[in-house]
Amino acid sequence: MKYAATVFAFLLVVALVVGAQTAPVAAQGGGTPSAPDAPAVSNSSNLGEVNVSWNAVPAAGFYRVAWVSADDVAAERREGRDGWDAVKSASFENRGQTDYTVKN
Repeated sequence: MKYAATVFAFLLVVALVVGAQTAPVAAQGGGTPSAPDAPAVSNSSNLGEVNVSWNAVPAAGFYRVAWVSADDVAAERREGRDGWDAVKSASFENRGQTDYTVKN
């Protein structure tokens, strides 16, 4: 799949968990954040990869990065399923990192 080229507007959702509260932050493709603290999204130098970076949230227990391609959403809808079924994600413990590379 051409994730880096076909990622649609609400490509990524980063859920930052602070204490018992979840504060989702959405970013749009092309590196244009939808809010001041939203993560930045950019194409990687490697074909099929997208880089996501954000400001550190020291109190967050973990980060969750989710992504989906327009092609995958369209395929799900053609089969009569909700496009959200195509969303993939990665969750990882907060160890001070401020970026993640989405592959394939």
